[in-house]
Amino acid sequence: MENFQVGYPVLEISDLENGEVQVSQGRFLSNGTEDASKPTWIVPIGVLNAGSSESYYELLDGTSGLLSGVNTNSSEWTKLNAYQSGIFRVKYSDSMASKLITAIGKSELGPEDRLSLLSDNFALARASRLSTAKALEVLKAFNQETEYTCILSICACLTELSRLFAQKTDSEEYRGFKRLAEQLLGPIGKAVGWDAKPGESHIQSLLRSQVIGSLIEFEHDETMTEAVARFKSFVSGEAELIPDLRLPCYFAAVEVLGKEGYDAVMKIYKESDLNEEMVRCMRALGAIPDVTVLEETLQWALAEVKAQDIFIVVNSVAKNRRGKDLAWEFLQKEWENLVERFGKGSHLNTRMMTSCTEFSSEEKAVEVEKFFASATIVGATRTLEQCLESIRIRASWFQRDAEEVHAWISTV
Repeated sequence: MENFQVGYPVLEISDLENGEVQVSQGRFLSNGTEDASKPTWIVPIGVLNAGSSESYYELLDGTSGLLSGVNTNSSEWTKLNAYQSGIFRVKYSDSMASKLITAIGKSELGPEDRLSLLSDNFALARASRLSTAKALEVLKAFNQETEYTCILSICACLTELSRLFAQKTDSEEYRGFKRLAEQLLGPIGKAVGWDAKPGESHIQSLLRSQVIGSLIEFEHDETMTEAVARFKSFVSGEAELIPDLRLPCYFAAVEVLGKEGYDAVMKIYKESDLNEEMVRCMRALGAIPDVTVLEETLQWALAEVKAQDIFIVVNSVAKNRRGKDLAWEFLQKEWENLVERFGKGSHLNTRMMTSCTEFSSEEKAVEVEKFFASATIVGATRTLEQCLESIRIRASWFQRDAEEVHAWISTV
């Protein structure tokens, strides 16, 4: 047994008939494959029980073992890797997971432990070690969350899942994720509001921006209406719009007002000499629903945007459900010209390449692989491997759990 080795373990928890808990370990791989070498680690496991603020440690020094201080016959929850003190993932048994979900809803767990539960469950789902429906049950318990770090993770999970399992805006999955986002983010959105309060912390400002941005991403009606109203007041000169809220308001304007909003954001871009503001505009311009305008946006980026910023526009278009195929076609057509413009080995080439990671089928993975097999990719080989792995992980995840997610999200 060697602790100085590549990777880190995932601990899998099993309930035994007598109430004892068995823990077994294996190497965690994000692509869901098994490590044939079956490495093991010496793992100090922090254990936190309900009603206690202090954890204790048990040691796993083999492939599997029993946790002496844990009994599943108890109605109380037990959290492993307490306070996220160890570098490993935990897959709980169904009974232990159910108790922890209840603990999240009752705010009995600290932010570090809530965050680690969410992170572990979605990492395990992505790696084919846990059903996505079970991970969604954990996510659903965060409907009263207020901690910034947890909110960041909630928003990231919602975005990743909706882009994978709700690829069409007229689908039941898309409508379901909109409902879920409102349930999870609506309460905190009302709590933080739109305007800063006297003496509030910087974290609160970041929280407000994140929550409003995510509610706009999921087309929350009340938030979209307010964002567009503030945008109109800003461009007319009637009111100021603080920098923290400009990006979500720009997104809302482009999505709701269409070409009118797009032209207004483009005007802000052309009149600004602040790079931060120009980046906000470029990110928002790719959100327009009109496919023809998206095509024009890509050509505009090629002709008028600074070379080091072209990837921002391309990636923004790629994240648009209506634009990811356009961005890929653009990348194929212009790749060699861009490499010549940026220079072989430039980091800008790798940033452009990542725009293809929005795909989620083996067919697209093969298409991307075939294109770059004959393209100039000096200095981008590792990035290509990562992109292909990402596409194939998403493809496997979608193929495995699409029906399950459809059934679960339809009940939200």
